[in-house]
Parts: sequence; structure tokens; C-alpha cells
Amino acid sequence: ALDGFEAAAEMDPNTGIPLSGQARVALVFGDSEAGISLLERCVELSPLYVPAWEDLAKAYRLAGQEEQARAAEEKAAELRR
Repeated sequence: ALDGFEAAAEMDPNTGIPLSGQARVALVFGDSEAGISLLERCVELSPLYVPAWEDLAKAYRLAGQEEQARAAEEKAAELRR
């Protein structure tokens, strides 16, 4: 699965959506640091992609970064309006 996300990211480096998939894989394997890094890059490239903001909130929470988690949740809620 990770190879597919990496290939997609290389094909279109201007969208962050494939990075979201890579981040989910990292989080499944318990690598919250990589997950956060990938999701931060994802929302930088695709700031309107709500699932990435939601996943970023979860990743921050897993890493014990509650303040950042709440901020990401608020951003996701704002975009859903």
C-alpha cells in the first residue's frame, strides 16, 4: 500500500492527498512522528482536504499534543461548514 501512495505522490507532487495515505500507514505502525510530519505537509499542499485535518488531530492526540489536536479539529470543523 505504501508503494502506491509514494508513486501517487511522485506523479502529482502538488497535491497532499497521497501523503495522507502514507501518514495513515505510518500511524497504523505506531510512528506518530512520521504521521504528523506527512499530514502537516499534506495540509500545507491541500489545505482544504478535511480528512487530512481530521487525521492530523488524531495523530497529534496519539503523540500527546492535545493543543495542536484541538486546533486541527477546529480547522476541520471550519472547513466542513
